[in-house]
Amino acid sequence: MAHRDQINVLAIDGGGIRGVIPALVLGELERRLQARLCDVFDVIAGTSTGGILALGLGSGCKAPGEPYTPEELLDIYLSDGTRIFPGGPRWRWRGVFSALYPAHPLEQVLRERFGDTRLSAALTALVVPSYDLHMAGSFFFKTAGRGALPPGATDHLIRDAARATSAAPTYFKPLLLADGGRQRVLIDGGVVANNPAMAAYAEARHLFPDASRVVVVTAGTGSRKDTVGYPNARGWGLLAWADHVAPVLLEGDAAAVDYEIRALASPACDVFRFQPPLAADETAMDDPAPANLQRLQATARQLMQSQSDRLAAACAALTRAARGTAAT
Repeated sequence: MAHRDQINVLAIDGGGIRGVIPALVLGELERRLQARLCDVFDVIAGTSTGGILALGLGSGCKAPGEPYTPEELLDIYLSDGTRIFPGGPRWRWRGVFSALYPAHPLEQVLRERFGDTRLSAALTALVVPSYDLHMAGSFFFKTAGRGALPPGATDHLIRDAARATSAAPTYFKPLLLADGGRQRVLIDGGVVANNPAMAAYAEARHLFPDASRVVVVTAGTGSRKDTVGYPNARGWGLLAWADHVAPVLLEGDAAAVDYEIRALASPACDVFRFQPPLAADETAMDDPAPANLQRLQATARQLMQSQSDRLAAACAALTRAARGTAAT
């Protein structure tokens, strides 16, 4: 990679249908910057629903050399949410003996949006985490820049990377993926990095070791404010935990990484986190009902209004130094 004095990093949380929130926030960021996000950020990372957004924003998957805009990706939630989560949380009983939702509708949506585009169509460095059940460890879909893949990496289909990172435990079955000479059984990247900010920061430091400044923007899907009391949780068994384990794991990881990335803030590292609190009726990751989508959009707009000065500061920091041309 070419030397950069400043590197810009974008990280997008997981959160299912709540991806509506970062899609709107990133649309506002792109509007203010008046530039494609793949041309502003040296590294774009995303987990689960955030991984779908990251892949769409950071690769030529709409057309050769042309990424989707945040507004176009928002349409996945507004138009395809009911296909991905048929029935929504009212049908939780379906997950007692199998995954809550069939994978085919999600896979069809990803095929329609991403086609046969591969990671080599990346327009910037990408980091999309997942977890490999077969190898019992994390697995990252990564690119090193415009069309460049790390040594030995497979040029996977973007839709496969999106499917793997969004295979939330209990919600969708894992993805069986051939990776070179091995078989991987991949599930939601939120198991290892629901907030991928630290993974993105580490990758940025690896790709640009000489950079003197890092600007990190993280876009969340909302923090839950509902609580579970001890009298309720103490009696949970396998069936009760099945309904709570995924949200608990994903939300807990996001909060921990948020703490870690904020600790990096210094004169050499600016961190901007955009994360709204959620009302109790907004917390579901699988509720595509029109009323919930409207609530999520209203929450995102309220965040943008209340954080307008912070968005302006982020834009100023991102454009502080002229970006060079990436070497591949």
